[in-house]
Amino acid sequence: MLDYHYETFLTVCKTLNYTRAAEALNMSQPAVSNHIAFLEQRMGTKLFYHKNKKVYLTNEGTFLFNKIQFMLNYSTKTLDELHSLDYTKINLGCTLSISDYIIPSFFVQMFHDQKEFRLDVMVENTQILLDYLAQGKIDAAFIEGDFNQDVFSSFPFAQSTIVGVCSPEFELADQEVKFEDLFDYQLITRELGSGTLSSLENILQKEQIDITSFKHQTKLGSIDLIKRVVEKNIGISFLFDVCVEEELARGSLKQLHFKEPFDPKNMNFVYLSDNPTTDFILKMKEKFQ
Repeated sequence: MLDYHYETFLTVCKTLNYTRAAEALNMSQPAVSNHIAFLEQRMGTKLFYHKNKKVYLTNEGTFLFNKIQFMLNYSTKTLDELHSLDYTKINLGCTLSISDYIIPSFFVQMFHDQKEFRLDVMVENTQILLDYLAQGKIDAAFIEGDFNQDVFSSFPFAQSTIVGVCSPEFELADQEVKFEDLFDYQLITRELGSGTLSSLENILQKEQIDITSFKHQTKLGSIDLIKRVVEKNIGISFLFDVCVEEELARGSLKQLHFKEPFDPKNMNFVYLSDNPTTDFILKMKEKFQ
């Protein structure tokens, strides 16, 4: 059972308002403040700060929130497994690019061969999966985006390269281009938090270019939708090469020609170093290394 001070802390984290937290917990606002003060004194650090009459989590507060959520989620998972001792439930996360274009066959094999594991797979962008992983909502994730290597353990399982794509009707389709040549055209990207977008931003950063240099931008959460829009010559995009292999082969999309190809990027299997599902992690390493 969670200590009542931590119950108060979690409620303030979720509401970011002492008054609403007090209402939710059916206690006075001074009592809420006392609970938070007790925790801050015990831990020797501030968990919240106030700015413009609003409440925000400090870095330490965010760390504590994630750790408590992690423990709560794993305690729930442990109770579930006690009722199903013949298998271990594994909650996996996977980005859209990877789930649709890189490892479908792997999942088919895992579902067929690994009877001791029951896999539940959610598909989200990189940032959401890292948040879920830190909170213990998932056990591991296949991602292509950047992550904090001090927090997460990982190993690479594949590589892919970002490529620029356009319609065959695009006026620069058959020319060598620089990024500067594309600033006036519609740029269609994945949504904020996606590994595809962060990979493009990293490429631009190496060229000392800010993505805001592209004057017209549209963000879409669907790779298929991005490809369909680009095929209609509504804009250009940058996607991982595995996502556009079929379209490039049949000619419905063309690759933008830069002087030098972009560096390939590792796709990583990430997990917390103290992950309790050790047997599954070891099987993943054997599979991909």
